[in-house]
Amino acid sequence: MIGSVELAELRGWLRTAKGIRTFDGTARRAGALGLHVCACTPRRALDGRLPTRRTVITFVRGAGADEARAGQL
Repeated sequence: MIGSVELAELRGWLRTAKGIRTFDGTARRAGALGLHVCACTPRRALDGRLPTRRTVITFVRGAGADEARAGQL
């Protein structure tokens, strides 16, 4: 089970990966890469709950972030 410290680290990393992109832009980019989601999906990854693996992958691809690094978190 993931602890609060690990969850905080994951959320911090996702925020950094998102950068200046909007949640809509992140979702559109993920959709263009074959992961069709609404903008609320990447937004929920940062709301304090544990995001699903699919949500993290969608967020990472939509943000253009390093998937290998995301897998280490």
